[in-house]
Amino acid sequence: MESIGGQGSLSEIYEAVRANRQDTLPKSWEAIVRRELEYNSSDSESYKRRYNLFRSVNGIGSGVWALRANGPDTNRTDREIWSEGEVTALVADYFAMLNAEILGQPYSKTDHRKVLMRTVSRTEGSIERKHQNVSAILQRLGYPWIDGYKPLGNFQDALLREVLRHISDRIVSLDAAIASPEISDTTIQTVFVDRPAGNERSQFSVEIEQLDPRLDLAERDAKNRDLGRAGEEFVISVERARLANEGLGHLVADVSWIARDIGDGLGYDVISFDENGEEIFIEVKTTRGGENTPFFITENERMTAIRKGGRYRLYRVFQFSRRPKIYVIHGPLDDVLHLDATVYRAMIAR
Repeated sequence: MESIGGQGSLSEIYEAVRANRQDTLPKSWEAIVRRELEYNSSDSESYKRRYNLFRSVNGIGSGVWALRANGPDTNRTDREIWSEGEVTALVADYFAMLNAEILGQPYSKTDHRKVLMRTVSRTEGSIERKHQNVSAILQRLGYPWIDGYKPLGNFQDALLREVLRHISDRIVSLDAAIASPEISDTTIQTVFVDRPAGNERSQFSVEIEQLDPRLDLAERDAKNRDLGRAGEEFVISVERARLANEGLGHLVADVSWIARDIGDGLGYDVISFDENGEEIFIEVKTTRGGENTPFFITENERMTAIRKGGRYRLYRVFQFSRRPKIYVIHGPLDDVLHLDATVYRAMIAR
């Protein structure tokens, strides 16, 4: 590695090995080189905790490696618990990038990691994985997260507490950050998915809402009118594209946004058509959370689903604004949904 300046791509490292070996290389020598790099780097999941000699320059998978100098993380591994100060600095850095992304401002993840390394004394790979942990927390709570930091679970409690502290100061702005997803030619082939199997609410969600009732995702979704309208508009676009794709282009112009043009008191938001050209009535429920995020329905919506029967559809739009998906529930809803009474109309009885 020193012969190529202490850093290089795999192809440059292979060439250096060839140049420095006088004897014949074994048949699988390139695989051996890769193995030794990973075994001796705390950036790698294959790290053997022997010698922390190498670091991944741009994160695992980039194929660029460097000697680990007497700098950050020479003796520390990603397995060591992050201190309170390190967690505070990392979460602050994440939210600075997230804010820039929401505002459409340019920023460099690499530059942020390099600056952060001066404070937290961790490798770039270790920092990247911790950023992915933050994304996982935000995803579970239905908040936007940084594109490029794929959510990664198994986060420590201190990280969760610090993320919640930042969220509590930004609930209004984060809930208002709604981007309209684009409809592409492949959307119709991928947007509809099977509805999930029934399950209990996750203990994670219950505990979070006990810590701060404002983080109740179903409650936030119900109050977020902009999110609801954006989800309805998305469904309108999906339905028109679906009809055109199914050879029912003559019905595209007849897809109606009822909630916008008439009001939301009819028990459904959209009128569209099924594959046979028959009218269907669609109630749209949108969340930025996952497929198992609970949602509210009104008694009017429940009764409308009974009256309309098989022509009623509930479109559950989830992961909205990033990579939205839809699962469909046919009316009536009582046979499919577990309904908890959360609000009562009260009158003086006597």
